[in-house]
Amino acid sequence: MIVEDDDLLRELSAELMRALGFSPEVVVSLAEARERLQGATTSLVILDNSLPDGQGVDLLADMDGAWATTPVIICTGQPQALSGRESRVLERPRTVVLGKPFTVSELQAAIARCLDSCG
Repeated sequence: MIVEDDDLLRELSAELMRALGFSPEVVVSLAEARERLQGATTSLVILDNSLPDGQGVDLLADMDGAWATTPVIICTGQPQALSGRESRVLERPRTVVLGKPFTVSELQAAIARCLDSCG
């Protein structure tokens, strides 16, 4: 699943995921992502931290049960700011933080690092 409100980043991420053999489900808000949490599991979540309806890291609290071990890439323009209540991002297993702006190869490396840490 890709949770991203920026059209360009959302499409770039989706294209890369398709090229890597995934069939990404794309959503643009926390509300949509929370709806999807009620459905089937996914093998990876690419999660923008700054969304119109909240912080992406807030979704992590909802990711329990079948979602608890799902790999997550948190994309943020301020990776150094993930502290305090958001430090759970850095402590959560199977999670990678990717600073924005990023290149296609940096996203691909983050996907590989995230999935490798799951193996």
